[in-house]
Amino acid sequence: LLHEFGHCYGARRVGGEAEEILIWPLGGLASVQPPHDPRSHMITTLAGPMVNVAICGLCSAVLAAWCGTLGAIPWNPLHPMQPIDTLLYITPAQDWVIRLFGISYFLLLINLLPIFPFDGGRVLQAILWARKDYFSATEIATGVGMVGAVLVGLFALFIDQSWLLMMVALFGYMNCYQTRR
Repeated sequence: LLHEFGHCYGARRVGGEAEEILIWPLGGLASVQPPHDPRSHMITTLAGPMVNVAICGLCSAVLAAWCGTLGAIPWNPLHPMQPIDTLLYITPAQDWVIRLFGISYFLLLINLLPIFPFDGGRVLQAILWARKDYFSATEIATGVGMVGAVLVGLFALFIDQSWLLMMVALFGYMNCYQTRR
């Protein structure tokens, strides 16, 4: 929800509108209407992940200070809820901070995948749009997104919790395909 509020804030900062946020099982969707130019779309898109960066930064500082080591921060993207130093004794309160970090970190990494409509795909579209027309930028971004979704799906076959990445890949591919059509 905070990530989506970031998109709303970004849209309003560039003179756009933000009226509604939809939360559903695969995440959230902010209904924003930034001005129709690459810069405004880029700012609106990056405002969401910046919220996740802020949450991760705050949780990292709290964990490092509270546990006395940087090893308490779960930087491994394949295990975002497990501290790097597995020998640490983690209290239940510290575990809540780790979980908050892990969820925000996971959402940040997923959102930065270059798969349209995730934020990484929208950033790619805005970068291309600055050099090409909107239609061509969207066509290229969705093509890259379809390839990226297939790669994420193949990667998911070889790790734990593959069902979640498989759903992300399937959702991303279908959305890219639909947008291309």
